[in-house]
Amino acid sequence: ILYKAIEAYSGLVAAKEKNIYATADAITQIVHLFGDSIYHIANEIDKICIGFKGSRKITGEDIKESLLWRKSYQNWEFLDVLARKKLNNALIRGKSYLNLVPDFSIVMNVLITFFTSLYYLKISNGTFLSNISSIPLSPYVKKRIPIGAKHYSLNEIENIIHYLASLDRKIKTSTINHESAFTKFLFRAIS
Repeated sequence: ILYKAIEAYSGLVAAKEKNIYATADAITQIVHLFGDSIYHIANEIDKICIGFKGSRKITGEDIKESLLWRKSYQNWEFLDVLARKKLNNALIRGKSYLNLVPDFSIVMNVLITFFTSLYYLKISNGTFLSNISSIPLSPYVKKRIPIGAKHYSLNEIENIIHYLASLDRKIKTSTINHESAFTKFLFRAIS
């Protein structure tokens, strides 16, 4: 029902206001990238229509190719895919999250907290979850800690924590490109 409502809404907006039509594949891509909120989808459709001139069909390929239409991701969305070791999604959501925060140290603190929580869960054989309320992460991310613990071995987590400590020292003592360091971290952590 929601899919049909989105399809109908997108067709009406595009046809009436901009004389632009969206293919079924484009609608599927929009839902995949921007969620199932009709308000958010309507907003994204309006943005998409602004970029097109004249009469044209928007295809799924048009949606995929444009970085301007990417959603901004929050830290919990990034940590969710990081917990599940989804490299491509982590790169997209991580870059978006990195662009939202005012300082890279915030990202470092979130990563250190997340992987430290995974570490404590691993070494406690699951009993760490009873003390989870004291972890400074969102409730959604806290629920993802056991999922992350299933995807990472204890050795991997220890290596990631050591790498994060080393990266933290480098950031504080030299001028390194934060986006590059972040990307290298993701490849190291997930690969």
